[in-house]
Amino acid sequence: MKLFIADVSRVLVLSKIFFRRNDIERILDYSYSELISVSFDLLPSGIANKLSGTHFFTGTDPVFAGLFDYSETSDGRSYQDVWCVAYPEHLTMLSKIRRQTTVIMPALNKGRPLWTLPMIVIHELGHILDEILGFSHIAEPITEYAKVDRAEAFAEAFTVWLNPAYSLYYKVREEGVDKGTLALFRELEIAWR
Repeated sequence: MKLFIADVSRVLVLSKIFFRRNDIERILDYSYSELISVSFDLLPSGIANKLSGTHFFTGTDPVFAGLFDYSETSDGRSYQDVWCVAYPEHLTMLSKIRRQTTVIMPALNKGRPLWTLPMIVIHELGHILDEILGFSHIAEPITEYAKVDRAEAFAEAFTVWLNPAYSLYYKVREEGVDKGTLALFRELEIAWR
């Protein structure tokens, strides 16, 4: 399986992706390209470059496609329609050589306003950034969802840092992103130019 996006003159293009399960090939939905491109355009260029090799799985139920051997998240939501990041250890149905960290976006309409979708992609990219940094930074929870765990706190802080309008849809703590996390993001923005 080959999942990736390539940056071609700042236009992100999804590669052709085929899945084989029970000898059936599946071609994924390319209509996500513009959303992914818009999301990358909101990132500082150096951070966008670091994240440009991100793999995406879009428009299809990941359980049906054979990515997972389980169908529910730890909090009981269905992986059939939850946007998430799957790390190699989650992709148990794939051979080890084919397992790569992947942003999974099964359905475009998550019941949220369309203007929030780039922010949700950025949230998922925050998890990828967290992995690149070795899961080493602990951000203070900025939203209720950020209280789920350290990884969600980091991704939510990354999203709010890049787009304060996130607070129009999600209640963000009054103090905003904590000083240590702000300093980290600013340092990365400068270091990765």
